[in-house]
This record gives sequence, C-alpha cells and structure tokens, in this order.
Amino acid sequence: MKKFINGAMPILSMHTERVENRPDVVLVLPFGTELEAANSFIASLDQTCNLYTWQSRHILDDNDELQVQALTMASHAADLEQLIDEYALHEPVIVGYCSGAAVALHFAARSDNYQALFLVFGEYALAERSKEYEVPAHYFEVDTLLRMAAKSRAFSTMLSDKMSGAGFASQVADEARFFNKPYFNELYLHRYALNYLDFVSHDYLDDAKQLDKHVYVYCSDEDKHVGTDTSVVISNALKNSTLVKGKYGDHYAFCRPETGILQKLKKDISHEISSRECLHAV
Repeated sequence: MKKFINGAMPILSMHTERVENRPDVVLVLPFGTELEAANSFIASLDQTCNLYTWQSRHILDDNDELQVQALTMASHAADLEQLIDEYALHEPVIVGYCSGAAVALHFAARSDNYQALFLVFGEYALAERSKEYEVPAHYFEVDTLLRMAAKSRAFSTMLSDKMSGAGFASQVADEARFFNKPYFNELYLHRYALNYLDFVSHDYLDDAKQLDKHVYVYCSDEDKHVGTDTSVVISNALKNSTLVKGKYGDHYAFCRPETGILQKLKKDISHEISSRECLHAV
C-alpha cells in the first residue's frame, strides 16, 4: 500500500512488485470500492505485468472533514494522471471496470499517455443520452435513492438505516459487498451520492468520440447489473474499437478468481502488448 498526493488530498494506491521490462497495466476500480476488489484481476496478470490501482477518493474515508466538492469526474481522471506520473509510467495499458470504465474514458479524452483501453462491464450513465440503450429496471430505483441521499446527511442517515434494518447487507453475494459498502454507512452513502450526481452529468459518448487509440469493450449476456446495450453504444461511438460480447459471467465475475472474463482479458492484453512490441521492433 502507498499513498500519493493529488493537490492536498492523499490517495490510497497499491502495486505489484515492479519488474524491469514488464509492461505496465493500471486498473481503474469503480467508485466506492475497496482495493480488495482488484485481487483476482491482479492475480491473473501478476507474473507477466506490473500492476497498479488506487481507491477512488474519499468515499470510504472516515474523515468527516472531507471536502465534498472534490468528488468529481475531473478529480478522478486527475488522480489517474497523477498515479501515472507518480510511478513514471509511459503509455501503460489501462483497464476500467464498471464505473471505472467511465473514468478511463474521461481520462483518455484528455491525455495521450496510454497504449490502449480495456473497458469491462462498463457503466456510462447513458439513460438520458441514448435511445439505443435499454435501461435496466433497477436503474431508476438506484437513481432515485442516490438523488435523495445527495440532498443531505439526514436523508443519507435515514436511507442507510432503512437498508441496514431490512437486512439488505446479508442478501448480497460476497463479491457484491465490495460495491455495496457505501450503502450501509450514512457518511459513505452521502459522499457516494454526491459523486453519483457528478458522474451522471457527464457525456461519455462525447469522450468516446474523441479517442483515436484502440479500445476493447467487454460486456456479458449474463450481466444483469449494466447489461450489454451500454457497452454496444459506447463501442459504436469509438473510432477504433473491438466489441467483445458473450457469456462472460455476471457483473461480479471480474472479482472472482480464474473466471472467463479474466482469462479473456489476459489473452487480449497480452496480444495488445505483443503487437506493440512487434511494431517497435520493425
């Protein structure tokens, strides 16, 4: 574990042992997710790549003095840029998972310092921006809840208490607990909701249209959390993309060891890196 500073804010990050001549891969985790959610992905590539990730700012921080205006997409993209600078990385491969895919897109629309993007089971807030996107049924429930929680700490406390009292925490799968931690703490929930308002205000289709480098976009027919439409829409907006669609498990398969999506990612990342090495050798 290590902390790096972006502005006045310490950011918690971690990386594997850095080995010279190994390619660098940066993972962008979803908002409000603990670093532990990256373990299976890191294990799948640990012997072939140097891997880096960080915990999205502040949402799971117990410091009540947090400056909430820092919970913005611009800040998350700046954190990714700062992590790349901190470790002096040159054009790393960037993997974004769930809402982390949107952060990766937002970063890539403003920086050329990456080799390729791999967007996995991405969430891109397309409900009001694309008629091609069939919005999952649970979207409106989550949207309503988070907009209420963003109003005040009092609303967040009421909602968090109701979910805890209903036994919601005991009903979710183990991997889903990585994602649902903000819902069971009123301080985390309020920050998560403020972050959500900024997240859904951005146009990630516009970000996608600005990219020239190759982007791999992954979605699974078994993913009931974000579905496949959102990834298809983003892939269609990109100039240079490969859409990978199939039965790659549910939304949380990325967090389980040796799943089909992790095996597919390992193969595609290795191919992308090898292609570049061959290009440089010519």
